Amino acid sequence: MLVRVSYGTAITMGLIKAKLMARPTTAYLMTYWSGKCSNDCAFCAQARTSKANLDRLSRVTWPAFELEEVVKALPNGRFGRICLQTINYPGMLDDVFVLLKAFKPLKLPISVSITPVDSETLERFRALGVDYVGVGLDVASE
Repeated sequence: MLVRVSYGTAITMGLIKAKLMARPTTAYLMTYWSGKCSNDCAFCAQARTSKANLDRLSRVTWPAFELEEVVKALPNGRFGRICLQTINYPGMLDDVFVLLKAFKPLKLPISVSITPVDSETLERFRALGVDYVGVGLDVASE
């Protein structure tokens, strides 16, 4: 299974050789999907009709790595938190649970940025170490 890692996080973990001006204290990760998000948010590079590269979110590059490689390298970063970004695609929630189970032994607090989910899903998140859930409400329309 692949997972996207923000460029700065990947450097801090030792997955990419480069210099940073400031070391992140949060590991920024994102679900991987070979296509575009099923949502079509006008501001998002991952949006269904976006022309941006799939390896970008905002102005940040998010290269994909094997999950096992990421879990092994996460302790190198000495992070205080994991922040898991999600995009919508078929099976996304199943992937999120796989990722959360893989991160749980690291004993780091985990934030998940996701579209709205039901209360049962939130309880499962909590059992897997999630202590914060964010739902982006950047824009709205009728």
